[in-house]
This record gives sequence, structure tokens and C-alpha cells, in this order.
Amino acid sequence: ELGYNLYKNKEYDHAELIFRKLVVMLPLEKTHWQGLASTIQMQRRFQDALVAWSMFAFIDPKCPMPHFFAAECLFELDNYTDCMTALNSLSDRDPDGQYNSKTQSMKEMCMLKLEEVHD
Repeated sequence: ELGYNLYKNKEYDHAELIFRKLVVMLPLEKTHWQGLASTIQMQRRFQDALVAWSMFAFIDPKCPMPHFFAAECLFELDNYTDCMTALNSLSDRDPDGQYNSKTQSMKEMCMLKLEEVHD
């Protein structure tokens, strides 16, 4: 709860320290990886956030959340091809369509960026 409260108060450096300790103590607890990944992503350290989102996805491969946020990181890193791959993997993991509109919007942005690269 402390890490989450620090995150909510935008004290990302302190929240990151808490979540780092938690993932060491309980490495298979996906909520700790979510907290760490979110905290790092809010600091705009997208490459580092990808590592934490990957751990979350490894622990719970059926959950769409880490794939969506990993796609956001990849987009911010201008890696549009891998972003599209992450977004496409969401369809199997998101039967309720929770991320459909966000996914479609990001796919369209990726396609535009990829077209710009090829022009």
C-alpha cells in the first residue's frame, strides 16, 4: 500500500524503491511488478519499464494489461513494429474487449508512423 500511495502522490522515485524491494521479496506477485513498471513508465524510462512489464506478462501470460502498457513503451521508444506485435497479441488476451478502443487507436498511430518511415 505504501508504494501505491507514493505512486498516487507522484513520488515516483520513492515508490520505485518500495516496489523494487517488493519484487525481490515476492518475485511472483504480479501487482508488485505492475507497480514497479507503472512507476518507471511514469518517469519516462520506457526501456526499463519494458523489463518490468515483461516480468508481469511472464507471471500472468493471459492478462492483457502488461502487453498494452509494453506497447505504449515501445511506441514511445519509436519501435512501431514491436509495438504492433504487442498490440496484436492483445486480441487473444482481451476477450472482454477492455483495451479494444485504446488498442485500435494506437495501431492507427503506429501505422501512420510506419508509413512515414517508409516514405
